[in-house]
Amino acid sequence: PTGWEEQNSGAGSVSFRASYGFVDSTVAFGVIQNNLAVFGRQSIQIWKVDADPDSFARLQTMPNIGTVAPKSVHGVGELDVMFLDDTGVRSLRTKSDSLNSYSVDIGTPIDTLIQTALRGLSAAQKAASCGVVEPTNKRYWLYLN
Repeated sequence: PTGWEEQNSGAGSVSFRASYGFVDSTVAFGVIQNNLAVFGRQSIQIWKVDADPDSFARLQTMPNIGTVAPKSVHGVGELDVMFLDDTGVRSLRTKSDSLNSYSVDIGTPIDTLIQTALRGLSAAQKAASCGVVEPTNKRYWLYLN
């Protein structure tokens, strides 16, 4: 769409409601397996998107995992999205047998360091954390204030 208000041709909205009763807000977006990963603070939803908003479909909801920092969400190819969760660095990946997404505790070796650093930060400082995928070695780098 060229206009971002609901009344503009081609524009619309999709409700980001949690299926489990809690209120969540959209924090960031990623792409996984040609689908849209919508990162909330407390959940991740995987959506099939289409040029026709009536064809949008929520494929999967992952409760109790999300991101505190919008700028920490970065894709590594089409099958992996790295992000900062309250518990550390996590990876959203696609299972090869079911094609469903799942979270991987990829940051386990440094989780205690990250958790300690996050405890000392305000909500605004946590939200300002950012990551990048280093282009030569494809390593995920994360900055915490």
